[in-house]
Amino acid sequence: MEGDKGMATRGEGSSYQASVVTMSEPLPTEADFLLNDGGPVPQEAWKNFGGLSLEQAYEKFCDRAYLYSQDFEFMGERAFAYYYEVLDRYVRETIETLDEERLMVLSTVHRIIDVHLIHRSGYLCGEYSGEGAVDAMGLPGRVVSLCDCVMPAIAERSLSSRIPDSDATDEDLTISWQGLRNLAESMKPSEPPSPHPQSSPHLPS
Repeated sequence: MEGDKGMATRGEGSSYQASVVTMSEPLPTEADFLLNDGGPVPQEAWKNFGGLSLEQAYEKFCDRAYLYSQDFEFMGERAFAYYYEVLDRYVRETIETLDEERLMVLSTVHRIIDVHLIHRSGYLCGEYSGEGAVDAMGLPGRVVSLCDCVMPAIAERSLSSRIPDSDATDEDLTISWQGLRNLAESMKPSEPPSPHPQSSPHLPS
């Protein structure tokens, strides 16, 4: 089964453009849903999203966003990197029309990205090599872009005041997303050296 032909990501205004990140990526297999700790395949995540294109996964996610967001925490590294676009698109498309459920999803998305990018990648254990699926699909860079979308909206829409039974302030939320952005930025691969470095001009003797 062929992979999805790319997914919409936010461009100028409310328009979206197809992402090039996953255009050549095959759909994740059941093995790709395995967690790095060698545990069993998360059955709910595989049952709900296994075999779906990005567009199909997004349509399904929107039906019960908070419930389905839990599945992303238990996806293996490659499956999460592939289907990350679902979370990214949902946040970008709802950030200006947040209700209580969407705020819960936003909080869950932050936590899940943190789990995958930092803990499951081995980053905190000093084992991160920069060679896994998170880099192969450019995930750190995409997380940076999402954080840059969310942080201005926190203050503009006073998101903290919309969270029930919470003492968090807008500043707290901004610091939280800024911290995630900083960590994702630190995980982005270094730019490869130019294959044709510019030579110094020849100086006559």
